[in-house]
Amino acid sequence: MDNASLQNLLKRLCKVMWEANVTNPITYVTQISYLIFLKMLEEMDAEHAENPKNGGNKRQSIFTKVKISGDWVDFGKLRWSVLTSDPDNARMLETLRTLLPKLALHPALSPAARALFEDSSVVIPDGATLRKAVDSLKDVHLLSEDADVKGDLFEILVNDLGSQKKAAQFRTPRHLIRVIVEMVAPKIGETVCDSAGGTGGFAIAAFEHILLANTSPEFVREVVAPYGLPVKRGIGDRLKPSQWKFLQEGTLHIFEADKDIIRMAAMNAVLQGFDRSPIVRRDSICGSEDKWDEVQFDVILENPPFSGQRGDAKRSLRIEKGDKYVLFLAHALRSLRPGGRAAIVFPNGILFGDSNSHTEVKKRLLAECDLQAVVTLPKGMFEPYTPNPTCFLVFQKTGRPTKETWFYRVQGDGSSLKKARKFGPQFPNDFPDLLKKWPKRQTADGVAWRVPAEKIIANGYKMSPVSLGLVEPEKTDHAEPEEILSSVSERERKIMRIAEEMHATVNLAFSERGDGWDTDTVEALCGKPQYGYTESAAASPIGPRFLRITDIQAGKVNWETVPYCRCNEVQKYRLSDGDILFLRTGATTGKNYLVKDPPEAVFASYLIRIRPGSRILPEFLWWYFQSGDYWDAVFSGTEDGNRPNMNGSKLAVLEVPFPKNKTEQRSIVARLDALRGKLDELQRLQREVAAELASFTPALLAKAFRGEL
Repeated sequence: MDNASLQNLLKRLCKVMWEANVTNPITYVTQISYLIFLKMLEEMDAEHAENPKNGGNKRQSIFTKVKISGDWVDFGKLRWSVLTSDPDNARMLETLRTLLPKLALHPALSPAARALFEDSSVVIPDGATLRKAVDSLKDVHLLSEDADVKGDLFEILVNDLGSQKKAAQFRTPRHLIRVIVEMVAPKIGETVCDSAGGTGGFAIAAFEHILLANTSPEFVREVVAPYGLPVKRGIGDRLKPSQWKFLQEGTLHIFEADKDIIRMAAMNAVLQGFDRSPIVRRDSICGSEDKWDEVQFDVILENPPFSGQRGDAKRSLRIEKGDKYVLFLAHALRSLRPGGRAAIVFPNGILFGDSNSHTEVKKRLLAECDLQAVVTLPKGMFEPYTPNPTCFLVFQKTGRPTKETWFYRVQGDGSSLKKARKFGPQFPNDFPDLLKKWPKRQTADGVAWRVPAEKIIANGYKMSPVSLGLVEPEKTDHAEPEEILSSVSERERKIMRIAEEMHATVNLAFSERGDGWDTDTVEALCGKPQYGYTESAAASPIGPRFLRITDIQAGKVNWETVPYCRCNEVQKYRLSDGDILFLRTGATTGKNYLVKDPPEAVFASYLIRIRPGSRILPEFLWWYFQSGDYWDAVFSGTEDGNRPNMNGSKLAVLEVPFPKNKTEQRSIVARLDALRGKLDELQRLQREVAAELASFTPALLAKAFRGEL
């Protein structure tokens, strides 16, 4: 199967999901991943049956009855050939929904395979949609394809995730990853860690690099990667059995805090063949210390989040707070073994940033390590996720100060560097020259320089090529004012259209009620609404976080900026996952916030808290509170021009329609969650409008001073 066939297969699968209104990339990628893996699982099971290991004894089939938590579970019904042969589409879907999450506890599966199904749920809305999806995979035999094809299949699939990832965790271009890995050159026997693992791109590249380095020339193949450039791949025929075992189980370590994204990393590990490696859901830089904070690695390769700040950094990082990417640099300094090597992608803020945290960590970097290279990347490198310029640093933990650093300026990567990314020989590509000059740190006018560490220190630890006098500042080209206004108008029309579509979808979800629906009051479903705690906020950590109305902005909370308070009744007012808070005063009256993974926190008195009981999912209830029916209730009894009223008594008697079956609740939530993709697009358009309006005045002035007004 070539890339064109892969693209067509995935287009068919994605189209099936889109037509069923499963349009959020993180949702449909996850659902397609489950189906791909389930089909592969039967093929893997059959192969093990035909080629028994472990002394010639056949390994027990995965698709048997297994005792889990005291109950017998029949996984035979989940065998692909059995599942998809069921003529009843609804029953096939119900079987999948019931048994798939239990694979997370199957003792015969690898750690990565179990991680794929942890907290899983099938949100394909109906049996007919599932039938279309499994029929698309009917003639595909994944296990017979080599690792290149299976890896490329998933690589194309996760390409859709970039715009949906939170906290500016942009998907790293795979051709950039390969260049970085080639420069650091991990070796067999070394341990490799990506503490901001994402979907596993750096781990895959390190795995492939080690295989290629241990492959006889006659087995090296050149293939075209999904992004259109040729790459060499090997099979690792020179590896000894013990080395193979270490490569598959002990070399690669992936840490990722996002539960949806780590599923993608787990799937990649299964497809590539290192699924018994540690793939751990954890926060590498903040919160409580764990056993992995005591482990050091030979190689660190990562692309940490580009934005966001944290004030609860782990003590072992020796820095209290700062931008996330700064904390990840501190983490790398701590987690490298003596002699270990690292390469980390950063926004250019790491180069020119002069906050206390920036300066402290860069000072430590130059004092404890050999900062070998600073490679600046062109604008557009991370399109379509961000146009902001980026760079990567390469360093080795020597225990001695840096003497000299090699700077290289990449101006082209072999692509168009536009949102609609295109690759080809017509585009400049500096990466081959970078790799050629890297071993001897060769210099070239306007491209590569050697800079003494003393110069960087004298420059206040600022390392941008402009501040060091290596290159001239770039001139800013402004669009014409008329073009800016035209673009703003077009985006505003899109914003209105998306907002209307979202409003209609939410209302429709709660208006189509079948026989299995019920109606009850908020108090019956959640207990009596509770008012918050009265106290003054404090900047210092004298108690729990103290969530106020002003801390809830656009339906989100930045917990790092929430103040603290003294509280003698923490148990009574403590926030828990699944709580729903209502704003009861001011212009935002009636708006609400679904609490997710809160720190130790209580809520203030101008908020009302409800805690959904066992009959209704918090996510379902929260979506109802976004509907027109809810807002009609909020505004009932309100005279024109007056603000709406919300209090505990009014909230308690509010009637909520809901399906009694939680599976149906989950299905509705999944369809509504698909709106988050539209919400992300809406917010992106709003940011772009704001950016264009900010550029309007400079563009107008530029035109005026050219005498063209």
